[in-house]
Amino acid sequence: MGKLVALLLSMTSLHVFAFHAQIGSYNKVPHYKVYQQTPNPHLDTLILNTVMIINESGRSPSRGTGFYIGKHNDNHIFVTNAHVMGRKDCHKSKVTFLTHNLSERRVECEKILFSKFKNDKLDITVFTIKARNLSSMAGVGLDVNWNFKPVPAMKLAQAGFGIKRLRRGRTGQNQITEYKMNLNFDSDCVVVSEKDKLYNLSNMKTSFTFFTGCDVVGGDSGSAVIDRESGEVVGLAWGSGDTKGSLSSEALWGELIGTKDPKLLSYSSFAISMKSVKKYFKEIGVSID
Repeated sequence: MGKLVALLLSMTSLHVFAFHAQIGSYNKVPHYKVYQQTPNPHLDTLILNTVMIINESGRSPSRGTGFYIGKHNDNHIFVTNAHVMGRKDCHKSKVTFLTHNLSERRVECEKILFSKFKNDKLDITVFTIKARNLSSMAGVGLDVNWNFKPVPAMKLAQAGFGIKRLRRGRTGQNQITEYKMNLNFDSDCVVVSEKDKLYNLSNMKTSFTFFTGCDVVGGDSGSAVIDRESGEVVGLAWGSGDTKGSLSSEALWGELIGTKDPKLLSYSSFAISMKSVKKYFKEIGVSID
C-alpha cells in the first residue's frame, strides 16, 4: 500500500481503498429509514450534510463520501479523503447532496482549498462548492470538535455511500447503478482504542488516528465520524484493517475494547481525529473555538 500505510507491526496490514475487517455485527441502515424516525436528531443532521463524490479522473469513475461543515470565510467547505478526491481532481468530480425536499442534486466541485496525502502522510482534502449551486441543499453544516480526545466505548455514528444497488437494465445494456446513503450507529460503532499509543501507524503524520468498530466498506471513505451524544464531527474515516471476517461482539466487549490486543488493529476501522488537522483549517479561515 506504499509508505502512507506502512506499519511497525508485521502481523497486520491496512487497506485504504477497500474494507474487509469487521468488529461485531454488520448493521447499516438506509438513510430514509433513519431520517426523522429515531430519537437522536444528530443522525438527521448527519444525513443532511453527507454527500456522495464521484471522481471521473481515472479510467473508470470511483465513488466516495464527503461532508459539509458550513460556510467559513466566504467558502462553503466540504471534507473528504485525498484518495477520494485528489489535489487535481476537483473539476473531474461530481458531488451529490440532498435538497430541502430530500431529492438528490448533483453539482461540480469549485476548488480545492488543501489536500494532504502521501507526501504529507495524511489523507484529507478540503474543497468548496459555489454558493449558488448549494441554494437547495438541506444541510447547513456539521459542527466539529477540534479538541476531540478519543475514549474507549464512546458512542459514534457514520454515514456513507458504501453500498450499491442495480436499478434496471441487463448487464451491458444501459444498466444503471444507484448509490444510496447508509448509516451505522449500532452497539459496536464506538471508539475501540485511542490513537497509536497502542499501535504505531508509523507513516501517518498525526499521532491522533484512532480506531473504531463502525461498519465500513469501499465507498465509505471520507465519511464523517460523529460523536453520537453531541453530534459533532470527531474524525474522518480513511481506512480499515485488512483481515477478512469479523470479530465477535462478545470478544469485543468482554476482552478487547481499550486493550492492546492486536485484533483491535486487525479488525478495526480507522479515523483521523479532526484535532490533528485543525491547523490547516485555521490557515483557510475556518473558525476554531
